[in-house]
Amino acid sequence: MMSRFIKISLFNLVVLFIVVSGIFLSPSVVFAQFNESSDVSIGLLPANPAPDQSVQITIESYSINLDSSRISWYVNNKLVRQGTGIKKISTRSGKLGSETTVRIQIDTTTETFTKNITIVPSSVSIVWEARTYTPPFFKGKALFSHQSTIIFMAVPRIMVNGRELEKENLVYTWSKDGTVLGDLNGYGRYTLPLTGSIISRPLSIDVEVTDPNTGFSAFNTIDVAPIEPEIVTYVADPLYGVQYNKVIKGTLPLKGKEVTLTSVPYFFSNAESESASVSYNWSINGNTISDGQNTRTRVFRKVGEVFGTSNIGLTVLQANRLLQFASYNLSIDFLQDQ
Repeated sequence: MMSRFIKISLFNLVVLFIVVSGIFLSPSVVFAQFNESSDVSIGLLPANPAPDQSVQITIESYSINLDSSRISWYVNNKLVRQGTGIKKISTRSGKLGSETTVRIQIDTTTETFTKNITIVPSSVSIVWEARTYTPPFFKGKALFSHQSTIIFMAVPRIMVNGRELEKENLVYTWSKDGTVLGDLNGYGRYTLPLTGSIISRPLSIDVEVTDPNTGFSAFNTIDVAPIEPEIVTYVADPLYGVQYNKVIKGTLPLKGKEVTLTSVPYFFSNAESESASVSYNWSINGNTISDGQNTRTRVFRKVGEVFGTSNIGLTVLQANRLLQFASYNLSIDFLQDQ
Protein backbone atom coordinates (compact mmCIF):
# COMPACT_ATOMS: atom_id res chain seq x y z
CA MET A 1 0.00 0.00 0.00
CA MET A 2 1.45 3.26 -1.09
CA SER A 3 1.67 5.86 1.66
CA ARG A 4 0.46 9.30 1.02
CA PHE A 5 2.75 12.11 1.95
CA ILE A 6 1.69 15.62 2.69
CA LYS A 7 4.05 18.00 1.07
CA ILE A 8 4.89 20.88 3.37
CA SER A 9 6.11 24.07 1.79
CA LEU A 10 7.61 26.66 4.05
CA PHE A 11 7.42 30.23 2.97
CA ASN A 12 9.25 32.56 5.27
CA LEU A 13 8.61 36.23 5.08
CA VAL A 14 10.30 38.84 7.20
CA VAL A 15 8.73 42.23 7.08
CA LEU A 16 10.34 45.24 8.60
CA PHE A 17 7.74 47.67 9.78
CA ILE A 18 9.28 51.04 9.95
CA VAL A 19 7.10 53.23 12.09
CA VAL A 20 7.58 56.92 11.73
CA SER A 21 6.46 59.61 14.17
CA GLY A 22 7.28 63.28 13.57
CA ILE A 23 7.47 66.60 15.67
CA PHE A 24 4.71 68.07 13.53
CA LEU A 25 2.51 64.82 13.86
CA SER A 26 3.29 63.67 10.34
CA PRO A 27 2.04 60.19 9.26
CA SER A 28 4.32 57.17 9.57
CA VAL A 29 5.08 54.74 6.73
CA VAL A 30 5.72 51.01 6.66
CA PHE A 31 8.05 49.31 4.22
CA ALA A 32 7.32 45.63 3.50
CA GLN A 33 9.60 43.27 1.60
CA PHE A 34 8.03 40.04 0.33
CA ASN A 35 9.42 36.85 -1.16
CA GLU A 36 8.62 37.09 -4.87
CA SER A 37 8.12 33.31 -5.13
CA SER A 38 5.52 33.28 -2.36
CA ASP A 39 2.04 32.02 -3.18
CA VAL A 40 0.53 34.15 -0.45
CA SER A 41 0.77 37.95 -0.22
CA ILE A 42 0.15 40.09 2.83
CA GLY A 43 -1.51 43.48 3.14
CA LEU A 44 -1.47 45.95 6.02
CA LEU A 45 -4.04 48.51 7.14
CA PRO A 46 -3.04 51.13 7.91
CA ALA A 47 -0.01 50.88 5.72
CA ASN A 48 1.80 53.09 8.22
CA PRO A 49 1.28 51.73 11.75
CA ALA A 50 2.85 53.62 14.64
CA PRO A 51 4.23 52.04 17.83
CA ASP A 52 1.52 50.44 19.96
CA GLN A 53 -1.04 50.96 17.20
CA SER A 54 -3.78 48.67 15.96
CA VAL A 55 -2.80 47.04 12.65
CA GLN A 56 -4.99 44.94 10.37
CA ILE A 57 -3.14 42.15 8.55
CA THR A 58 -4.74 40.47 5.54
CA ILE A 59 -3.64 37.67 3.23
CA GLU A 60 -4.58 36.74 -0.32
CA SER A 61 -3.49 34.21 -2.90
CA TYR A 62 -4.18 33.49 -6.55
CA SER A 63 -3.07 29.85 -6.37
CA ILE A 64 -4.46 28.75 -2.97
CA ASN A 65 -8.15 28.69 -2.14
CA LEU A 66 -8.01 30.56 1.14
CA ASP A 67 -11.79 30.66 1.54
CA SER A 68 -11.92 26.90 2.06
CA SER A 69 -8.65 26.63 4.01
CA ARG A 70 -8.31 26.49 7.79
CA ILE A 71 -6.21 29.49 8.79
CA SER A 72 -4.52 29.93 12.16
CA TRP A 73 -3.02 33.21 13.32
CA TYR A 74 -0.31 33.29 16.00
CA VAL A 75 1.08 36.47 17.59
CA ASN A 76 4.27 35.91 19.57
CA ASN A 77 3.54 32.15 19.42
CA LYS A 78 0.07 32.64 20.92
CA LEU A 79 -2.96 31.54 18.93
CA VAL A 80 -5.20 34.59 18.57
CA ARG A 81 -7.65 33.48 15.87
CA GLN A 82 -8.46 30.33 13.94
CA GLY A 83 -11.11 29.19 11.50
CA THR A 84 -12.02 28.53 7.89
CA GLY A 85 -11.42 31.40 5.50
CA ILE A 86 -10.19 33.83 8.16
CA LYS A 87 -8.03 36.05 5.98
CA LYS A 88 -7.45 38.96 8.33
CA ILE A 89 -6.81 39.84 11.95
CA SER A 90 -6.08 42.94 13.99
CA THR A 91 -3.07 43.15 16.28
CA ARG A 92 -0.90 45.86 17.81
CA SER A 93 2.60 46.89 16.92
CA GLY A 94 5.10 46.87 19.76
CA LYS A 95 7.20 49.58 21.32
CA LEU A 96 10.10 51.23 19.55
CA GLY A 97 12.78 48.65 18.78
CA SER A 98 10.75 45.68 20.03
CA GLU A 99 9.92 42.60 17.96
CA THR A 100 6.45 41.21 17.42
CA THR A 101 6.24 37.95 15.46
CA VAL A 102 3.15 36.92 13.54
CA ARG A 103 2.86 33.40 12.13
CA ILE A 104 0.10 32.43 9.73
CA GLN A 105 -0.61 28.74 9.15
CA ILE A 106 -2.77 27.82 6.16
CA ASP A 107 -4.12 24.24 6.04
CA THR A 108 -5.68 23.14 2.78
CA THR A 109 -7.01 19.63 2.11
CA THR A 110 -3.61 18.56 0.80
CA GLU A 111 -0.96 20.99 1.98
CA THR A 112 0.12 23.27 4.80
CA PHE A 113 1.64 26.71 4.24
CA THR A 114 3.15 29.05 6.82
CA LYS A 115 4.06 32.70 6.79
CA ASN A 116 6.27 34.39 9.36
CA ILE A 117 6.33 38.14 9.92
CA THR A 118 8.59 40.08 12.26
CA ILE A 119 7.43 43.55 13.24
CA VAL A 120 10.27 45.87 14.33
CA PRO A 121 9.13 49.48 14.82
CA SER A 122 11.64 52.25 14.12
CA SER A 123 11.15 55.97 13.70
CA VAL A 124 12.46 59.10 12.07
CA SER A 125 11.31 62.63 12.84
CA ILE A 126 11.81 65.65 10.59
CA VAL A 127 12.47 69.01 12.21
CA TRP A 128 13.25 72.27 10.44
CA GLU A 129 14.54 75.75 11.02
CA ALA A 130 14.27 78.78 8.74
CA ARG A 131 17.15 81.16 8.18
CA THR A 132 14.97 84.20 8.69
CA TYR A 133 15.28 87.21 10.96
CA THR A 134 13.71 87.62 14.39
CA PRO A 135 14.69 90.26 16.98
CA PRO A 136 16.71 89.54 20.13
CA PHE A 137 14.90 87.58 22.87
CA PHE A 138 12.12 86.58 20.49
CA LYS A 139 10.52 83.48 22.03
CA GLY A 140 8.85 82.18 18.91
CA LYS A 141 10.17 80.17 15.97
CA ALA A 142 11.75 81.80 12.94
CA LEU A 143 9.29 80.96 10.16
CA PHE A 144 9.83 79.95 6.56
CA SER A 145 8.90 82.86 4.29
CA HIS A 146 8.84 83.19 0.51
CA GLN A 147 12.28 82.64 -1.08
CA SER A 148 13.99 82.15 2.26
CA THR A 149 16.34 79.30 3.18
CA ILE A 150 15.07 76.41 5.29
CA ILE A 151 17.09 73.56 6.82
CA PHE A 152 15.44 70.17 7.33
CA MET A 153 16.98 67.65 9.73
CA ALA A 154 16.17 63.96 10.04
CA VAL A 155 16.23 62.54 13.57
CA PRO A 156 16.16 58.75 13.17
CA ARG A 157 15.70 56.10 15.83
CA ILE A 158 16.60 52.72 14.37
CA MET A 159 17.53 49.92 16.73
CA VAL A 160 19.47 46.78 15.82
CA ASN A 161 19.98 44.07 18.45
CA GLY A 162 18.86 46.45 21.17
CA ARG A 163 21.32 49.17 20.16
CA GLU A 164 20.26 52.48 18.68
CA LEU A 165 22.24 53.38 15.59
CA GLU A 166 24.06 56.70 15.26
CA LYS A 167 22.52 59.09 12.73
CA GLU A 168 25.93 59.70 11.14
CA ASN A 169 26.15 56.02 10.15
CA LEU A 170 22.92 55.88 8.15
CA VAL A 171 22.11 56.57 4.50
CA TYR A 172 19.60 59.32 3.72
CA THR A 173 17.44 59.67 0.63
CA TRP A 174 15.66 63.03 0.43
CA SER A 175 12.83 63.87 -1.97
CA LYS A 176 11.11 67.16 -2.73
CA ASP A 177 7.61 67.11 -4.20
CA GLY A 178 8.15 63.47 -5.17
CA THR A 179 11.50 64.04 -6.90
CA VAL A 180 14.59 62.43 -5.40
CA LEU A 181 17.30 65.01 -4.71
CA GLY A 182 20.24 62.93 -5.86
CA ASP A 183 23.01 65.44 -5.18
CA LEU A 184 21.81 66.02 -1.62
CA ASN A 185 21.52 62.37 -0.60
CA GLY A 186 24.02 59.92 0.79
CA TYR A 187 25.81 58.53 3.80
CA GLY A 188 25.43 60.66 6.92
CA ARG A 189 23.55 63.44 5.13
CA TYR A 190 20.84 63.95 7.72
CA THR A 191 20.33 67.66 6.91
CA LEU A 192 18.75 69.16 3.81
CA PRO A 193 19.13 72.88 2.98
CA LEU A 194 16.63 74.35 0.52
CA THR A 195 15.75 77.83 -0.71
CA GLY A 196 12.23 78.68 -1.82
CA SER A 197 11.80 79.49 -5.50
CA ILE A 198 10.29 82.59 -7.01
CA ILE A 199 7.20 80.52 -7.76
CA SER A 200 6.18 80.18 -4.16
CA ARG A 201 4.45 76.97 -3.17
CA PRO A 202 4.44 74.58 -0.18
CA LEU A 203 7.36 72.19 0.12
CA SER A 204 6.59 68.48 0.46
CA ILE A 205 9.70 66.79 1.84
CA ASP A 206 10.26 63.02 2.23
CA VAL A 207 13.19 61.26 3.81
CA GLU A 208 14.08 57.58 3.85
CA VAL A 209 16.76 56.52 6.31
CA THR A 210 18.48 53.17 5.81
CA ASP A 211 21.00 51.18 7.80
CA PRO A 212 23.46 49.98 5.11
CA ASN A 213 24.35 46.88 7.13
CA THR A 214 20.92 45.44 7.93
CA GLY A 215 18.69 47.20 5.40
CA PHE A 216 16.44 48.43 8.21
CA SER A 217 14.86 51.71 7.14
CA ALA A 218 12.52 54.46 8.24
CA PHE A 219 10.47 56.95 6.29
CA ASN A 220 8.69 60.21 7.02
CA THR A 221 7.18 63.13 5.16
CA ILE A 222 6.40 66.72 6.04
CA ASP A 223 4.77 69.69 4.31
CA VAL A 224 5.85 73.27 5.02
CA ALA A 225 4.12 76.27 3.45
CA PRO A 226 5.88 79.65 3.16
CA ILE A 227 4.35 82.63 4.95
CA GLU A 228 4.36 86.35 4.27
CA PRO A 229 7.14 88.28 6.05
CA GLU A 230 5.96 91.00 8.41
CA ILE A 231 6.91 94.46 9.59
CA VAL A 232 6.33 95.25 13.25
CA THR A 233 7.00 98.68 14.74
CA TYR A 234 8.13 99.53 18.27
CA VAL A 235 9.05 102.70 20.15
CA ALA A 236 12.78 103.12 20.70
CA ASP A 237 13.22 104.76 24.08
CA PRO A 238 16.42 106.85 24.42
CA LEU A 239 16.99 105.45 27.89
CA TYR A 240 15.64 101.88 27.80
CA GLY A 241 16.16 101.02 24.16
CA VAL A 242 13.66 99.34 21.85
CA GLN A 243 10.51 98.39 23.76
CA TYR A 244 9.91 94.96 22.22
CA ASN A 245 7.22 94.23 24.78
CA LYS A 246 4.79 96.66 23.16
CA VAL A 247 3.80 96.57 19.48
CA ILE A 248 2.61 99.88 18.03
CA LYS A 249 -0.72 99.46 16.23
CA GLY A 250 -3.41 101.84 15.08
CA THR A 251 -2.82 105.25 16.65
CA LEU A 252 0.10 106.27 18.85
CA PRO A 253 -0.71 109.24 21.13
CA LEU A 254 2.33 111.50 21.55
CA LYS A 255 2.45 113.82 24.54
CA GLY A 256 6.07 114.82 24.10
CA LYS A 257 7.90 116.62 21.34
CA GLU A 258 9.16 113.58 19.41
CA VAL A 259 9.10 109.80 19.14
CA THR A 260 11.57 107.33 17.64
CA LEU A 261 10.06 104.37 15.79
CA THR A 262 11.96 101.21 14.94
CA SER A 263 10.61 98.68 12.44
CA VAL A 264 11.59 95.00 12.68
CA PRO A 265 11.50 92.88 9.49
CA TYR A 266 10.18 89.59 10.87
CA PHE A 267 10.94 86.49 8.74
CA PHE A 268 12.94 88.27 6.06
CA SER A 269 16.01 86.34 4.95
CA ASN A 270 18.46 86.49 7.82
CA ALA A 271 21.61 87.03 5.76
CA GLU A 272 20.12 90.07 4.04
CA SER A 273 17.86 91.64 6.67
CA GLU A 274 20.50 94.21 7.55
CA SER A 275 22.19 94.52 4.17
CA ALA A 276 22.01 97.23 1.50
CA SER A 277 19.67 95.03 -0.53
CA VAL A 278 16.87 95.83 1.95
CA SER A 279 15.13 99.15 1.41
CA TYR A 280 13.03 100.94 4.04
CA ASN A 281 10.67 103.41 2.43
CA TRP A 282 8.98 105.75 4.92
CA SER A 283 6.18 108.18 4.17
CA ILE A 284 4.15 110.74 6.12
CA ASN A 285 0.63 111.69 5.05
CA GLY A 286 1.25 109.98 1.72
CA ASN A 287 4.48 111.84 0.94
CA THR A 288 7.69 109.85 0.69
CA ILE A 289 10.42 110.86 3.10
CA SER A 290 13.33 111.23 0.69
CA ASP A 291 16.31 112.30 2.76
CA GLY A 292 18.60 109.57 1.43
CA GLN A 293 18.52 107.51 4.61
CA ASN A 294 17.79 103.80 4.25
CA THR A 295 17.10 102.89 7.84
CA ARG A 296 14.53 101.03 9.83
CA THR A 297 14.56 103.68 12.59
CA ARG A 298 12.93 107.10 12.21
CA VAL A 299 12.40 110.11 14.47
CA PHE A 300 9.10 111.99 14.17
CA ARG A 301 8.88 115.43 15.81
CA LYS A 302 6.10 117.81 16.57
CA VAL A 303 6.53 121.07 14.65
CA GLY A 304 5.99 124.09 16.78
CA GLU A 305 2.59 124.24 18.45
CA VAL A 306 0.88 122.29 15.69
CA PHE A 307 -1.15 119.35 16.88
CA GLY A 308 -3.20 116.73 15.07
CA THR A 309 -2.76 113.31 13.44
CA SER A 310 -0.12 112.24 10.94
CA ASN A 311 -0.33 109.02 8.96
CA ILE A 312 2.96 107.11 8.85
CA GLY A 313 3.64 104.47 6.24
CA LEU A 314 6.51 102.03 5.75
CA THR A 315 7.28 99.60 2.95
CA VAL A 316 10.17 97.16 3.21
CA LEU A 317 11.57 95.46 0.09
CA GLN A 318 14.24 92.83 -0.36
CA ALA A 319 15.83 93.55 -3.73
CA ASN A 320 17.36 90.11 -4.17
CA ARG A 321 14.17 88.27 -3.17
CA LEU A 322 11.20 89.76 -4.93
CA LEU A 323 8.59 87.94 -2.87
CA GLN A 324 9.94 89.31 0.39
CA PHE A 325 8.17 92.59 1.00
CA ALA A 326 5.85 94.01 3.63
CA SER A 327 4.10 97.25 4.45
CA TYR A 328 2.95 98.91 7.64
CA ASN A 329 0.76 101.88 8.54
CA LEU A 330 0.05 103.73 11.76
CA SER A 331 -1.06 107.14 12.97
CA ILE A 332 0.75 109.45 15.35
CA ASP A 333 -1.57 111.73 17.29
CA PHE A 334 0.41 114.84 18.25
CA LEU A 335 -1.47 115.98 21.31
CA GLN A 336 -1.89 119.60 22.35
CA ASP A 337 0.44 120.64 25.11
CA GLN A 338 -1.31 120.94 28.46
